[in-house]
Amino acid sequence: MRGPSCIVFTHQLQTDGVLAGNVHLDKYHLWYKSDDIDQAVDLLSQALRLVRRKAQNRNSVLNDLGTILMERFNHQGSEADLKKAIECYEEAIYITPKNSSELPKHFANLGSALIERFTPTKNFNDLTRAIGYYRKALTLTVPESPLRAEFLKGLGDALFTHYNQTNRHALLEEALALWQQAVDLNPLPSSGAALLISFSNGMHTRYKLSNKLTDLETAIQLGYRALDLIPKRSQRRAVVLGNLGDSLRDRYMVSGNFVDLEEAIRCCQEAVDITPEKSPDLANYLANLASCLSARYHSTGSLTELERIIECFQQALKLTPMKSIQRASRLNNLGNALMIATHT
Repeated sequence: MRGPSCIVFTHQLQTDGVLAGNVHLDKYHLWYKSDDIDQAVDLLSQALRLVRRKAQNRNSVLNDLGTILMERFNHQGSEADLKKAIECYEEAIYITPKNSSELPKHFANLGSALIERFTPTKNFNDLTRAIGYYRKALTLTVPESPLRAEFLKGLGDALFTHYNQTNRHALLEEALALWQQAVDLNPLPSSGAALLISFSNGMHTRYKLSNKLTDLETAIQLGYRALDLIPKRSQRRAVVLGNLGDSLRDRYMVSGNFVDLEEAIRCCQEAVDITPEKSPDLANYLANLASCLSARYHSTGSLTELERIIECFQQALKLTPMKSIQRASRLNNLGNALMIATHT
């Protein structure tokens, strides 16, 4: 049996490990050096090994380790990190008392991790579990909790993911209602860019079904508000710019207002400019830019514009994986552009 002094010393090592791990995570967020997040994972892993199975703080350490592993997974893509994070969250839920105020956060974290695993595997068991865990998190969260908006967003995102796989309109409507509740709890702009991005995408999706201009206008307004909250060189900014380009081009197709088309081209061009060459998203941004330029070419007939369109489609096609469902449409778009060029 360990003596009191040994227990106190071990507890201090646990605390030091957690604190040091979080310090390295903060450093990582400043400079994005892989060594910092690797050290954060190592320190939290060491702290967890020092925590007894039935210790009261074990669920907290598990949650912190899971969060850091998810952070590293999001930047490095290691499936081992995702698997370990899910295991950490599952154990945290298992050992957390049912009346604990920490339980909703554990449910939400596990839901988020399962969504990440669903994305490449399309295992509907993970998606169904994620939706269930988010619902549990919301059920256990009091209306005045500062976390409620975050859980509403998470459940909305999970339902929107489900909608994109099944096209069940009720899922889209529930997601939109949840995002609206989240915004109502945290009025713009303090509700955060991530929520606004999700809500904007959802409204644009509904516009494509309804053709109601009010849905499109809302999508554009939410997109601009999200953009105001994002740093200039952030990759999240490129996502919003790409979405805005799509929405503005759609509004141009309805209104014929060249201001919308010019703004759509500007947004798409900026998304391309700030996206690294090795990013898997660059092909989408190039294809979006080419589509916007095509709309302008049909009005101007500029040969310089046509050359830019062909160049963008060629670059997009080069970056599109052979098995991608986008490859056929990009081949077709490039073929159409080249055919126009041969007859010009």
